[in-house]
Amino acid sequence: MQKIEEKTHPEYLEDALKADDQGKAVPIPAPVITEEMAEVVKDRHGYEQDKVRESEENEGKDKELKESKEQLKHARRIDKSGQPIPLEQQ
Repeated sequence: MQKIEEKTHPEYLEDALKADDQGKAVPIPAPVITEEMAEVVKDRHGYEQDKVRESEENEGKDKELKESKEQLKHARRIDKSGQPIPLEQQ
C-alpha cells in the first residue's frame, strides 16, 4: 500500500522532510484509503484464508492416512476392499 500511496500522493514524501519554525517535523496528513488499496488487502486476506483452509484439509487427510496405516499394521490379513480382517475371523 505504501507504493500505491507514494504514486498517488508524492507530496506526502515531500512533507516528511519539512520542519516548522522550531525545527520540529511537520505532521504528515493521514493517507486516503483508495479502492485499489482495499482490493490489495481483500485479496491478501482471501489468499490467507484459502491457505488455512487447505492446511486444515491436508491435516485431516494426513490423520486419516495415519489411522488407516496403523490399522493395516496391526492386521494380519486384509479383505478385498482393503479392510483388516479381525483375528477372530481368521
